[in-house]
Amino acid sequence: MAEHMVEEKNLLAEAEKQLVSSLKDWIEWVNNVRGTVQNMADTNATTGANNALFWLNKFSQSIDSARTNIERITEILNAKKTSLEVKRIVVESWPRKAWIDRLAYISTALFGIGGAPFALTGGRITDASLLVAGVMWVIGGFSMAWSLNGLRKEDIARGNYFEKEFGLTPD
Repeated sequence: MAEHMVEEKNLLAEAEKQLVSSLKDWIEWVNNVRGTVQNMADTNATTGANNALFWLNKFSQSIDSARTNIERITEILNAKKTSLEVKRIVVESWPRKAWIDRLAYISTALFGIGGAPFALTGGRITDASLLVAGVMWVIGGFSMAWSLNGLRKEDIARGNYFEKEFGLTPD
């Protein structure tokens, strides 16, 4: 996979370099043909016609080479786009365990409920309020730890899958 990516980068760099240098050459060749055609009009010489044909043939071959490179690059980019679209669909369709998310919400609520006895008793600490608060906080803490551990395991499984299937490593 990595070798394929390096090969594509080299192809893109080579095509870009060739296209940039070709543009300079094309301008020069067109100017040569223009000068030759101007001379042909002035002198009516067959040497000028042959010279113009030479530059036009060279220009045509270079444009054809650039067209081929652009087509290859377009094919590579379209293939990459399709590959990325498939990866995006897989990422978006990864099943979520909704009960783990809901357990996190419930545990947060249990923590909040644990503080309610103190609010209801006007801040007086009684054995009953401590018992209710303690039970709610223990259950909420256990639920929160369980849900966070479940989310952690789910994220690890998801990351391992994407790393194995697509060679994607988490940032």
